[in-house]
Amino acid sequence: MFKNRVQIGRLGGVDGLVGNAGNLEFDAQVNRKQVVIVLMYVCISKWIESLSAAAVSKFLRAASHGVQLDESWIVMSAAAYMWNYGNHLMAQKRQHEIVNSLQSVLDAVKAVEIPR
Repeated sequence: MFKNRVQIGRLGGVDGLVGNAGNLEFDAQVNRKQVVIVLMYVCISKWIESLSAAAVSKFLRAASHGVQLDESWIVMSAAAYMWNYGNHLMAQKRQHEIVNSLQSVLDAVKAVEIPR
């Protein structure tokens, strides 16, 4: 895509997006539109990460409320949502990103009595 490399590295906390330099360096021949596209990608990626963190937080909160209310259906729904949310990460071998959250949901499932 880029004729000349735009090295972003740690700009905005993103390591190695296009290069691995710690600053934004670009050749005079790289046009501003290309730089803007890369910066927009960084911003959108950060926004999606924050939405993802908020979703996981809500699933864990729902599981916690289910335990407090001793309502197994709430806990099981939170577990199902968490599993479905993390399914694409597990398929990509990135389950390490959600293992702590999954463990918290599993603990919640163990804490409530599930009717048979």
